[in-house]
Amino acid sequence: MTEAVDSGAAAGRLHGWAVVCLRPRADQRAAAAAVRAFGARPLALPGLRLERAPEPQAARAALAAALDCDDAVFTSPAAVRFAARVLPLSDMRKRMFAVGSGTAAALRAHGLDAKQPPPDAMHGDGVLALPELAAGTGPVGIVTAPGGRDAIPATLRARGRAVRVAEVYRRLPPRWRRAEVAALVGSTPPRAVLVTSAQALRYVLDALPTPARATLLASVAVVSSDRLRAIASDAGFAHVLRAPSPTIDALLAALAADPRAASTAERA
Repeated sequence: MTEAVDSGAAAGRLHGWAVVCLRPRADQRAAAAAVRAFGARPLALPGLRLERAPEPQAARAALAAALDCDDAVFTSPAAVRFAARVLPLSDMRKRMFAVGSGTAAALRAHGLDAKQPPPDAMHGDGVLALPELAAGTGPVGIVTAPGGRDAIPATLRARGRAVRVAEVYRRLPPRWRRAEVAALVGSTPPRAVLVTSAQALRYVLDALPTPARATLLASVAVVSSDRLRAIASDAGFAHVLRAPSPTIDALLAALAADPRAASTAERA
């Protein structure tokens, strides 16, 4: 297991690096601020385009049913944002679960406290292992997007729990500004790309023109799980680092702490 890295101690150690972030556009500003705090130059390349569910009335009914359950699991910060546009969240009185710290923070913004996995387990298996969720017997609501965290409802059903899924948004292929792709192609090593979503990485590699794709694959990929490490390696990244969690600070700290990263990027 990868050990956690002190992001405070690592701050400023990425001077001269270009760091590509694949987070959705709504999350790019916060990511860029974190990248700059480490002394690096941010390159925004959103890997997903997020939109509300195509049938608002159906999404509202599904969300109401999910929030009527004993427990409610939110799979991403976007799930919280889009759910709050459909129904008010602040008056809920039930056990809340978040897949990661970003989702928990989004729920706190609505006055809701949620149980979350430890930093090295911010994924579907991590939330499923939470004792409070594992001990429950009543119905569970899952607030998510199509194709997101499918293992969570499947595992809960296998445990004998009724599951109500509310798909309040959807993940679509990105639409980039011309300057974003040009900035990637024009960047020079050392360069890294932060990868926390297999779907975002697939969309990006499928959509980039050949020169930009080659530039991205020549970067150091910093990933947040063993599954993503295998996916990045299979995609053609020569050097892949495993961070302890999907937070931006943890990804950057892992990069800053790895002495092989700079030499690999310099040879690219």
